This record gives sequence, structure tokens and C-alpha cells, in this order.
Amino acid sequence: SILPGVVDTSLQSGLTDDGKGVIIGADSSAATGVLVLESPTKAMILPQIPSPHTVLNNPKAGTVVYDPTSESLCVYNGQYWAFWGE
Repeated sequence: SILPGVVDTSLQSGLTDDGKGVIIGADSSAATGVLVLESPTKAMILPQIPSPHTVLNNPKAGTVVYDPTSESLCVYNGQYWAFWGE
């Protein structure tokens, strides 16, 4: 049994970081990176946050979301938001 407030790390024993990152959607990939998404039929869906520039407190540089209000891809560079839409 698991006790409240206690973390069970037994599933992590034996895991090692091979430096290849994580591949989701395939057993292997020709691409390299920390996170590689592979699929011939599916797309990545970003978090949808209406008006992220007004509701996200202290976003980190590199934050990427979709704003359904402005129908824009929003990217925060650490100082300013950039909005990419039609």
C-alpha cells in the first residue's frame, strides 16, 4: 500500500538516462532532441489558454500556447508575447 505523502519510486529503479531524449509515437526516430513526437496521422495539440498574456502569471521564456480568443499561436520570449495568426 502507498501511504499519504510518501512517493513510491520503485518503478524508477533500473532506469538510466541514455542521453537520447524521449520519443513518443514510435520505437525510434531519426530526429534528435529532448522530446521527439512521431506520427504520420496525428498532430501535437498545445494547451489552449484564452488571452494568455493577461492570465499567465510569470510565464517562462519559451512558453507556447494556443489562444482560442485571438485564434493565435502565442510564444513568450521571456520579455514579450508574440502572436502568430492568420
